[in-house]
Amino acid sequence: MSKTIFQHIANVTHIKADHKTYSESDWKSYNPYMMNRWLSMHKHYTGVLDHVQKYYSLPKKLHYKMLCSLLPKQKVFIRYIKGKKVAKSK
Repeated sequence: MSKTIFQHIANVTHIKADHKTYSESDWKSYNPYMMNRWLSMHKHYTGVLDHVQKYYSLPKKLHYKMLCSLLPKQKVFIRYIKGKKVAKSK
């Protein structure tokens, strides 16, 4: 069974799971864009992710290993920041 975005974030931040433990379906569910998007909502990670964003076209395994090595090992809570609703005019 493939992992969710929250499991991928946990593996990169506080579990630091080895990339060799990922199955083929886990790699299919890993999306570098979504990882960068979610992790950038944590105020302490924005500087790191600004530099990582340049390497968006890296293979998924290399992107995962880079995030594991750059981010500190700590459990984090990342709140999703929504856009403001715009009232529709009739």
